[in-house]
Amino acid sequence: MIQLINNNVELLRTAYNWQYDAPAWFQYCANVWKESEAEYLANAPNELHYGVFDNDDLVASVRLIEVVPYAMILHFSVKRQTTLNNLLEQLIAIKHHVINSPVQVLFGYIPSFNRGTINLYKQLGFTDTGARCYKGVWKGKSIKWLRFELSCLTT
Repeated sequence: MIQLINNNVELLRTAYNWQYDAPAWFQYCANVWKESEAEYLANAPNELHYGVFDNDDLVASVRLIEVVPYAMILHFSVKRQTTLNNLLEQLIAIKHHVINSPVQVLFGYIPSFNRGTINLYKQLGFTDTGARCYKGVWKGKSIKWLRFELSCLTT
């Protein structure tokens, strides 16, 4: 099941705090962008936050932020031990909803070593644009962020 959770502080806080249950490299990457919980909650009403539920349990949050008109950046927050099949099915439903809106492009930046999220983006139809961003350092090396994009325009 999918539902908007923009105004549900308890669910938003739950999704935000999953990063602290994640591996150390993920926690570090999340901290590179330095968004506090207070900032995350303050921004939520101006963004789209879809909750993905397994029965009544929130297992993922999909955050869409409009960065320029008709272009949105995509962030996932996923509870550990969530099965990919259920998550993928729900993410495809959200993708179809966004494609049928005025949005023209969805994109996201993913650390180059986050193979799981890269594979998920590819399964959703995103492609690597070749654009790179270097921000943060992990184990003595700059973190290379890959830009993945999905055109929502129909021809």
